[in-house]
Amino acid sequence: MQTLLVVVGALLSPLLGLGLLFWLAHLEETLPRDVARAARTSAPPPILAIPVRPTASAPVAIPPQRTVPEVEIVKPAPVIP
Repeated sequence: MQTLLVVVGALLSPLLGLGLLFWLAHLEETLPRDVARAARTSAPPPILAIPVRPTASAPVAIPPQRTVPEVEIVKPAPVIP
């Protein structure tokens, strides 16, 4: 069984090397296109105003503020020696 694996590996290694060579050649041929696509472009103009649709004529009612509850002072329990 081990001999069979060695023979199969010996037969496939040149094919895998050739495939790797073709893949690297493809990467080298497409490199200029990829570099041009990744080049930085100028920044878009800033947004100076956000258009807002006019609201209804009824004003928005702001609810009254709640009062703050008084702070409760809790005395610590006496320590019995």
